[in-house]
Amino acid sequence: MTEKFVLVFLGGANTGIFGAGVGKGILDRGLHDRIHAIHGGSCGGFNATYLVAKQSEFGPMVYVEGLTTGFIYIRNIPFLIYSSILRRPMNSGHKIINVDRAIDLVKNSQRKLDIDSVLRSQIPVYITVWNMDKRVSEFIDIRYSKDPF
Repeated sequence: MTEKFVLVFLGGANTGIFGAGVGKGILDRGLHDRIHAIHGGSCGGFNATYLVAKQSEFGPMVYVEGLTTGFIYIRNIPFLIYSSILRRPMNSGHKIINVDRAIDLVKNSQRKLDIDSVLRSQIPVYITVWNMDKRVSEFIDIRYSKDPF
């Protein structure tokens, strides 16, 4: 079988860890060149970029070593529950996830992402983002993004 395939890496902590393992398996089995495109959201976006950069061995370790402390604002969980019950948007001062911590790990840790490989790749990596102004999901090809991080 030599067909190309499209991957979708979803977000969510456990899904992210699973997706990181899938990316490593794809590299270990020499299937990287058969990827037509990758779509990712949240931590799935990180998994997608590590796979395109051929650095999937780093993916699981970023979760295990880097995101076990300082990534979740536990004190804000009650605000999330309260907002969910009332079906209201949460106040931006009550974030649950420290996205800046995740980006800092990908940019500056010993397992930093080779973003240049991603930007030069022939494989498009579409990251799902929420456009706050239009209130819609958008898919951005990270290779053409003003700030890929």
